[in-house]
Amino acid sequence: MRAMARRLLSVSVVRNMAFVAVTQIGNYALPLIAIPYLTRTLGPEHFGLISFAQVLTGYLTIFINYGFEMTATREISIHHDSPAVVSAIFSHVLFIKSLLFILATAVLGGLLLVNRFRADSLLYLTTHMVNIGMVLFPMWLFQGLEKAKLAAVLNFCVKLLFTAGTFIIIKQPADYLRSNFLLSASQVLVGIISLFIAIRFLKVSFTKISWQYAWKLFKDGFWVFCSTAIVLTYTTANIFLLGLYASKSEVGYFNVAYKIIFAVHAIVVVPVNLAFFPFITKRFHAEPKKARLQFNKAVYFLLAATLVIALGLFIFARPIVLIFGKEYIATEPILKTLSIGMNCWLIPRYGTYSVAWAWVITESVIFTSCSLIFRYKVRKRGWAIGE
Repeated sequence: MRAMARRLLSVSVVRNMAFVAVTQIGNYALPLIAIPYLTRTLGPEHFGLISFAQVLTGYLTIFINYGFEMTATREISIHHDSPAVVSAIFSHVLFIKSLLFILATAVLGGLLLVNRFRADSLLYLTTHMVNIGMVLFPMWLFQGLEKAKLAAVLNFCVKLLFTAGTFIIIKQPADYLRSNFLLSASQVLVGIISLFIAIRFLKVSFTKISWQYAWKLFKDGFWVFCSTAIVLTYTTANIFLLGLYASKSEVGYFNVAYKIIFAVHAIVVVPVNLAFFPFITKRFHAEPKKARLQFNKAVYFLLAATLVIALGLFIFARPIVLIFGKEYIATEPILKTLSIGMNCWLIPRYGTYSVAWAWVITESVIFTSCSLIFRYKVRKRGWAIGE
């Protein structure tokens, strides 16, 4: 498999995949180290409460990011030889994300007027602080320029500090507010420093804002935003719906399984996607048939790797779950199954297990549908599948 990977990708792509992997380890694996401590210290109820706040904030995050992690990456990758264009994209994306943050904050403020959310308003506000960092952190710029090393290492260091802070600061269930605050503070810090790195070392600069160009970038990101929002909905709406219909403890049980699955996904799948995307975009633009071959091989390689990992998670589900404490043994069957289809009907009746099975069904349907659509598009453009 290692030899196959070398044949598939250029050295620069492999290097960027490694850098993005470091970023994802910082984002997911390091906090995952702290999660067993959090689950044991806070207990299922408080852990479920902070999980619910993170999911609610996640919807605002996806709105603020607006698909720029793909569309801005693509534009910068195409125009990477033109500093003026790169600076214009950089300035306009930050401007748009700032406006979206203001709008998202107003939406959250409206929600906090509702009794269901008002009691924990401080928790939701401190969790929403993470989106300040999301606005400032131009990861799409580093990806588009294929220079993700500095941002990856920096992100790793900051999340390492967050993990250490969790063990130092959180000592009892009453400290649950500090958990999400630490996560938000780490993201804001990495955002500020990464922005400084982008301006100082990558030589990008702020340009005059053109509403016409901003509107163009906004329109370009619409369908990617819709796609990302749908993905977020079917993966995290389960936790949100559990928070509305079930107990906070059940939210805690499910979120443990959720974080395990997505930590693995973020470390294994996401680096390949994010690092491979700028490379394959340029190849499709220049040599579509060769790009199709590389894309096919990469998909098969990634599918084989994820199947092996999934089998390992299924077999070792119980010992993995016990790491988080005996109170979370109910997480084992959830980890083994794992969507959203019919959740509004299933959750009030069958709880967490229905969410897990619905997730599996939805993922299977989406994978099959996307494969069929992609093959249809390829044939329509005249690129033979086996060429």
